[in-house]
Amino acid sequence: MAYSEKSSAFKEELIIKDRLSLKDKLNNFLLFVWHPERKEIFGRDGLSWAKLGLFYACFYMAIAGIFCTMLAIFMAIIDKREPTYYNDFSVMWQQKVDTTYVGVNPGLGFRPQKDSTTTLIRVKSSEKNTSHPYSYMHYVRMMDEFLSTYLINDKRGEQIINCDFNSDPEYLEKQFKLNKVCRFEIVEMFGPENMCTQTRNYEYDKSKPCVLLKMNKIYNWRPEAYGPNDKLPAELMPYESLVRANPRNVFILCFGENQVDMDFIGPVTYFSRTPDGQGKYPIGFIPFYYFPYKNQDGYRSPLVFAYFSNITTNVLVNIMCKAYAKNIYRNNLYRIGAVHFEIIID
Repeated sequence: MAYSEKSSAFKEELIIKDRLSLKDKLNNFLLFVWHPERKEIFGRDGLSWAKLGLFYACFYMAIAGIFCTMLAIFMAIIDKREPTYYNDFSVMWQQKVDTTYVGVNPGLGFRPQKDSTTTLIRVKSSEKNTSHPYSYMHYVRMMDEFLSTYLINDKRGEQIINCDFNSDPEYLEKQFKLNKVCRFEIVEMFGPENMCTQTRNYEYDKSKPCVLLKMNKIYNWRPEAYGPNDKLPAELMPYESLVRANPRNVFILCFGENQVDMDFIGPVTYFSRTPDGQGKYPIGFIPFYYFPYKNQDGYRSPLVFAYFSNITTNVLVNIMCKAYAKNIYRNNLYRIGAVHFEIIID
């Protein structure tokens, strides 16, 4: 409704009295929104609003400037490669399970994994059509996608160095600090008997799935070897001669989580970077010379393939894989130092 001096519906002054009618309240509100005599909007004229807008513009620009300055200082002083707190100074160092201080402890991951919320690998080995939800081709593509960076030829030249068990650990650590990484080539590491290859569809079409295992990356963490007088975990005792002969490795083992699962899992063969270069062994190896991780560009986590050559079909098999070194704590309940997944082969 327009306002004018001749308007009889609304007065141009605020109405003040003990009890206001609805019409009086509406009149007062409209005068607050726009006062025609004073040329005011919400109680302020144009100049007042301009001053207020200028003040808040300068105020928020100053706050934004302070924030950007502090952020620039923070980004200038923080190390882009080395975290401020790690190892003994990390919050992880105080990690406690029951009454045991775990400290900084690596875990294991596995592939293929459809998403981070599921641990089930369900495969229909006879189904190639990807329209089927359990087609083995889904898992083959997931493996191909994950391994794509490992299959690309390195073009980083001097950034890649050749490492082996004769390499001096102190020399390697100095090289790692210079952003260099140890060479890790899948083609070279698994040997001619490797069943877990792209050309063989990782054996998913033959009801003999390959599952890829890797250790989580923890900055500056170093595995410790079992000494000649150290007692080995019970799971490693069947392989004691291998472990004693090759102490500078993290060892990987998979087995059925329960007794029933152990009956169904069948034999497990591992393809990994072995000391003799053969690749195929009844236990997985991750050499110490890939540690410590220093957040290098192009770092490739060492991998182990677990090959389930005779797993029982049409049965859900619960599988637990564990990493073994003197300073790796393992706990089945909390999946510490281990990873759990299930396999169903239809």
